Amino acid sequence: MAAVTIPSKELTPYDLPPVCVVTGAREGVTFRKVKFQWVPPTARFLVVFCGLIGIIAMFAMQKRVEGELPFSEEGWQRWRSGKMLVAGGLGGFLVALFAGLFAMSGHSGQGFGLGLIGAGFVLLIAALVMARGRGPMCKRIDDESIELELPSADAVAAIEERLRGGARGAPRMAPSAA
Repeated sequence: MAAVTIPSKELTPYDLPPVCVVTGAREGVTFRKVKFQWVPPTARFLVVFCGLIGIIAMFAMQKRVEGELPFSEEGWQRWRSGKMLVAGGLGGFLVALFAGLFAMSGHSGQGFGLGLIGAGFVLLIAALVMARGRGPMCKRIDDESIELELPSADAVAAIEERLRGGARGAPRMAPSAA
């Protein structure tokens, strides 16, 4: 996966080339609405050591960007399946966590409960590993730009060329009021 920094206001069909960010395909590409969010590492660090104060800081420091990125149908499906893997892994971890805590409080014993929690953690890590590389990943957002890690090196090269001043696509025409 290769990284590219894009001005936040240029996540539009006019500013980006029609190259799928996942597969690198140039045919059958459509622009899809996407949302990214990023939390600075310092805020995540605070969550671990300060609990509720860290969670509040995390929400206060969170940055978001919305726009459109080019996807082929195959690339869009791969990205959506990756997001579903992460959601399923997180859900499985939470179920295992609560089941493990419940088991430890009952007659099942601490070993069984810890085993459940461990299995849930392994499930979450496996889902994260399997989802990696299935779509764009947000690495950083600041006030003016977003840094994305894209699976397609061809898409990164095309976007960088466009940002350096390569040929722009035709602007979308607004429907006439006639």
